[in-house]
Amino acid sequence: MKKNTKYLWIGFALFLVVFLVTYGSTFAKYTTDSVWNYYLKSKGFYFDSPLLDGNSYQDQNWDGGSTYFQLHNYLNDSLITDYDISYEVHCKVLGDASEISKCMIAGEDKDVYQGVLSGGVGKQISDLYFDVVPTGSEELTGVSVEIEVQSTSPYHKTLKNTFVLNKGEQELGALNLAYEEKDAYSYLTVTNSYLEDKCVKLSFPAEDLRIDTEDKRILHQEANEEGYVQAVTFQVSKKDSVRFRFYPTNGNVHLTKNAFTIQESKEC
Repeated sequence: MKKNTKYLWIGFALFLVVFLVTYGSTFAKYTTDSVWNYYLKSKGFYFDSPLLDGNSYQDQNWDGGSTYFQLHNYLNDSLITDYDISYEVHCKVLGDASEISKCMIAGEDKDVYQGVLSGGVGKQISDLYFDVVPTGSEELTGVSVEIEVQSTSPYHKTLKNTFVLNKGEQELGALNLAYEEKDAYSYLTVTNSYLEDKCVKLSFPAEDLRIDTEDKRILHQEANEEGYVQAVTFQVSKKDSVRFRFYPTNGNVHLTKNAFTIQESKEC
């Protein structure tokens, strides 16, 4: 009996050694991160992002346009940071695609962006986006992008994820629409697959949607009898996309791209 017990202890010891050698560093990092996150929460520091959770975001119908993500200063309605959070965003293209393209943050021609989530004013959201821009004549059909966000003050925390973007099939020689609903807003993307620039008039149900009228790409607005914008005119370059933000007026109404109509011309 004692001999068998001895062998059991030897077997357990060997298993423990193998486990520590194989998973020791990962386990130690997990433990360290968990302790640090607990400490941050004890200080009322809530820095979060729905998409930057390390689980790899997949988009199999990428239109080549902007990809959006958010930063929050809260976890829920009661856990809200009451002081400023400074942060820095880094963006980079991974793999072979990095040789023919570059990543730009928030419409700026650089891969680094700095911002602040203000505290003391309730729940705050930073709406950010990145673009993958070809640096040559080759067309991108798929790309992987790493987004890393680091809070720089008053505490340090890293949010990170990989965005895997692949273009779906687009109808050539046409303006293609893609509509996506979020919690508090929605996006419509217009992709121009023509080999020439197009002027587009976009119409939509003003009773259900409010467009972001501050968008500088809008050249002309058309309002209905109640004074709400129901159509906008803009230009989209050849082989390019534009994306507009809308705010639904009724959360119970769910729309599709069929709710929008477009008219195209060569010049605005």
